[in-house]
Amino acid sequence: MDYSEFLRIFEVRASNLNWFLGAGCSIAAGIPSAYDIIWDCKSRLYCSENGVPRSSVSDISNPAIQQVIQDYLETKDIFPKSEADGDDYTYYFEKAISSPSDRQAYIQELMKNSSPSYGHLVLASLAKISKAPIVWTTNFDKLYENSIFKVYGTSNDLVVADLGEPEKAAKAIDARTAPLLVKLHGDFHSERLKNTEKELQSQDERMRTALSKACMTYGLCIIGYSGRDNSIMDVLIHAAEDKNNFPHGIFWFNKAGVEPLDNVTRLIRTALSNGIDAHIIEINNFDETLDQIRRYIGPFPGEVENILKSKESRLTESPIRGEARIAPYLRINAVVVNTYPTTCKLVDSDLNGGYKLIQEEIKNTDANIVARRIKKGMIVFGQDQEIKKAFKQHNVKRIQVYGIDQGRLAYPSEESKLVFDAFCKALSRHTNLILEERRDDKYLIADKSKINIAIFNTLVSSAVSDTEGVVPKTNIKWVEACKVKLDYKFNRYWIVLEPRTLLYIDEASTEEEITKAKSFVKEKTAPRWTHGSNIPTGYNQVMGSILAGWISIIRGGTNSSSISLPVLGINDNIDPVFEVSFNTVISGKVR
Repeated sequence: MDYSEFLRIFEVRASNLNWFLGAGCSIAAGIPSAYDIIWDCKSRLYCSENGVPRSSVSDISNPAIQQVIQDYLETKDIFPKSEADGDDYTYYFEKAISSPSDRQAYIQELMKNSSPSYGHLVLASLAKISKAPIVWTTNFDKLYENSIFKVYGTSNDLVVADLGEPEKAAKAIDARTAPLLVKLHGDFHSERLKNTEKELQSQDERMRTALSKACMTYGLCIIGYSGRDNSIMDVLIHAAEDKNNFPHGIFWFNKAGVEPLDNVTRLIRTALSNGIDAHIIEINNFDETLDQIRRYIGPFPGEVENILKSKESRLTESPIRGEARIAPYLRINAVVVNTYPTTCKLVDSDLNGGYKLIQEEIKNTDANIVARRIKKGMIVFGQDQEIKKAFKQHNVKRIQVYGIDQGRLAYPSEESKLVFDAFCKALSRHTNLILEERRDDKYLIADKSKINIAIFNTLVSSAVSDTEGVVPKTNIKWVEACKVKLDYKFNRYWIVLEPRTLLYIDEASTEEEITKAKSFVKEKTAPRWTHGSNIPTGYNQVMGSILAGWISIIRGGTNSSSISLPVLGINDNIDPVFEVSFNTVISGKVR
């Protein structure tokens, strides 16, 4: 389902929709995700068994550091080997912190400095106007309670049911008491806090019964939740087997680009097979999603609106300084798009098909256009005659100007995909390089005949020794490439560049060759993350040199601080244009 459609549905059904919050909703509030906790536990195991200071792996998000730790754990057989061991979270949490009371203290420490994020405040504001009657959560924190206090001025109106008083949930649901918060895994102050597989499996039966009861009356919006807890997913899936449950639908918000777990697809599939309105909706994050709801149905009553405005994210421009005085300074792999197209054309025709058919027609007619499909028709960048040439078999009835809603650029809508397609076409034209597509990702390929290898070695002499080749003792080709992504944040576009080494593996490649090829890439790219030790640091001189090379390629060999990238190359005012600034962001201490 498209998010804009959900907004229209939400406006009508809000008072009959519950919210279910997972750990992903707490990240913006300063609380680590389950993924972060897993790697923290892994690093504890690695450091304690090797006599290594914890500070040496402080940059645990660094892929190279993760690889060093993971390789060690696997050589020592320290990983879950069967379902009996639990998932990664359970296994490593129990392995690193064996005592339940110590785990509780660990969780409590994580919560200590957290404060409600913007999304929590919006949700509390929705509760204030009777548009979020019940919130369910697997989280231990008090972010929603604190948000209610800020919005209501008191916490007396909120009923909280946790593992200490599970009967509260069922009673409140029967009485339709709102607002209600149900903490399925407990509160971090509670001795009954549950945070491992065995504890989750013994989830209080009365809490599950309350959840099942709510499914009979309300719809459910699930956000920031992976669906990994079978004890909860079993309840939801079982409820979805009854066509009378979830009378107001199921809306599962899934992070864009992340494949939903089998449990999630099973829930949606079960619901749909029983006639329940069920959808997976792609989003970027919790705060952004709630912000779009606020903007669509707002404004809220006076004081509540003031609270929300005071919490809105703000972006402050900082001047770029001269030469760095304190090392290391990190060059961020993003450049700013100052100008991008805000209008295209809406085409009404008899074309009966989606993206695949549209691309086939463009290719077959060699039409110089970029096009996508929405419900109203096709949205297109291109001249009228080129549009008619591409779709001459489909009775083009009308072509009109279509304004691109900026709100739809913040998530994977067809409009945002159209803009990205147009940018990639412009980039390929400008650099004269092939832009290769792999699934939903696009890569600029370093063509040896068009690129001087020295361009990658301006900061570090040996950053790149060659741009292509064949993996030794295999028939698998490798090539230097750069993943290109267009990201819409803070009301502007950013080009995100990720230098990669790609492999060309085909059906003839043996398992042995594939293993050798992957090891080759790992060894080849390791220096891009390391700095004089086996444990990589955040210093990125080598990667910075490679990134500078790709930026120079995109810049087209000029020294200009910005360039214009026309999409179609037709030299008229219809041609959409991207203007790109090449001042990449530099991080360092603020003084």
